[in-house]
Amino acid sequence: MQIVDLPNLKNLTAFVVDKKKQGQVLSVGELRKLPHLQGKVSIKNLQNVVEANEAIKANLMSKEKIEEIVFGWGETAEDLRIQKEVLEQLEPSKNLRRLTINFYERSLAKALKRTDSGDKVLERRGKPARSLRRSSP
Repeated sequence: MQIVDLPNLKNLTAFVVDKKKQGQVLSVGELRKLPHLQGKVSIKNLQNVVEANEAIKANLMSKEKIEEIVFGWGETAEDLRIQKEVLEQLEPSKNLRRLTINFYERSLAKALKRTDSGDKVLERRGKPARSLRRSSP
């Protein structure tokens, strides 16, 4: 049994995107099977996403009770083009209050579509150790 076999799950601390293991893959698109997620969700190992359209399948926009998301890549992502597309397509709900991006190697300004709401916070962590944080005054 995998975590995505629990469709009524509300709290999921970490979702780890996996590479193939014995014929099974836990892809980011599998998040579509968890429509009731709420609170804080961390999606790790996004560098394992092979096809960027998997990110759209996650359907994060419909998960309106998620207030905080952490997107995490490993320190070495192989295809920067796919990495950018994945970030663009993981568009969360408008109710999101905080978004943290760990080890993302490209420019945030071009990739993020919506960071203009007054009470939302955007934070970036990675090498070099810099942070970008945006919040209302």
